[in-house]
Amino acid sequence: MRLVVNTDGGSRGNPGEAGYGFVIRGEDGRVVAERGGHLGHTTNNVAEYTAVLAALELIAESGADVDVEVRADSRLIVEQLSGRWKIKNSALQALALRVKRALDPERVRYVWVPRAQNADADALANAAMDTRADVARGGLEGLGGVPVAHVAAAREAEYDAVDDVSPVTPDPVADVAAPEVPWPAKLRRKPSGALFHFGSEAPVTLVFVRHGETAMTEANGFSGGSEPGPPLSARGREQAGRVAALLERVGELWRDVAAPSAIWASPMVRTQETAAAIGELLGLAVETEEDLREVDFGRWQGLTSWEINDQFPGRLEAWYSAADVAAPDGESPSQVEDRVVRVARRALAERAGETVVLVCHSAVTKVGVSSLVGLPPESWQVVRVPPASVSIVRVWPDARELVVAGLPSELAEEPEPPLTLF
Repeated sequence: MRLVVNTDGGSRGNPGEAGYGFVIRGEDGRVVAERGGHLGHTTNNVAEYTAVLAALELIAESGADVDVEVRADSRLIVEQLSGRWKIKNSALQALALRVKRALDPERVRYVWVPRAQNADADALANAAMDTRADVARGGLEGLGGVPVAHVAAAREAEYDAVDDVSPVTPDPVADVAAPEVPWPAKLRRKPSGALFHFGSEAPVTLVFVRHGETAMTEANGFSGGSEPGPPLSARGREQAGRVAALLERVGELWRDVAAPSAIWASPMVRTQETAAAIGELLGLAVETEEDLREVDFGRWQGLTSWEINDQFPGRLEAWYSAADVAAPDGESPSQVEDRVVRVARRALAERAGETVVLVCHSAVTKVGVSSLVGLPPESWQVVRVPPASVSIVRVWPDARELVVAGLPSELAEEPEPPLTLF
């Protein structure tokens, strides 16, 4: 017998008010049981893990002789519980251990599904958060079998160390401590068209995200790093939600890239709001990084491009055409480059093997991407970055790869064709 379980969890604030939900269906697709649980104040990841744990414990209590397919829209949950990604958070390690003890891992398979295919579980999680109460409909009593409450205790010796949560063979992309991978194995894993890197070091993947639109964006005004700046507009907030959905698929769209594990954001209001939307969906805390603030436009602050051109004839064209020309009383692109390079060096030192989301600005992304991939300083304007777009650069100590530049978040809902692998 086979059961299909859709699970989901959420946290409003991350950490914040949290809940989980799951739906259990039989082989014929009929709903057998539904549960929603209120968890109080915790993180999104804890809620996601708890959903899986509660579902497997309910199945184990029934004593049914079944195989289980767990479906979740969290890539982190699927990859970690499948043993392909290492679990570094101690709270999640403990929960993963309980998941393994709940039901024989050999009988459980984890599958990622798009959020649209997980709506029922999501609705139960939200109902639990809305009402701050548990939801329970249906049960597994009719499935038959012998109660298996003793199973967890019988497997205690097998899983008596939290370290067992880590995969036996670490992924060299997700785990920086992994041993060097032989070249034939690297070739088999490398997506078609990706950079050939001959060293053994793990790269850091930098995902530059430009913030969503603001009133200044729509008016073509210069809004720099000297002021906290305007908040996101209504359209900007929608864009932030879409770019968050796009980032959730990073590990799916680029299979040699780890899912994001950190979010660093400029201190400006618009970037903090964009980063908050991303962090809520990905279950990650947002760290403020001062070096990601927008270029200081000095006396151009608040002006439109045509107003600048009228008041400072020829200066705007020079600023766009060279890296060492500063706005009056402001910054030059070269000064911005110095800041972005510091961020990249820090990321490589602290986050090798991981993916770091950098929520920043148009000029910061243009300068950062062009600099990191080795374009001449005066060419920083060649990179187009729409609001709420994604640009990805992979950084090794001795190499760089531009994965994508200026990918619009509007594509988040579009299906992506499968990658061709070696």
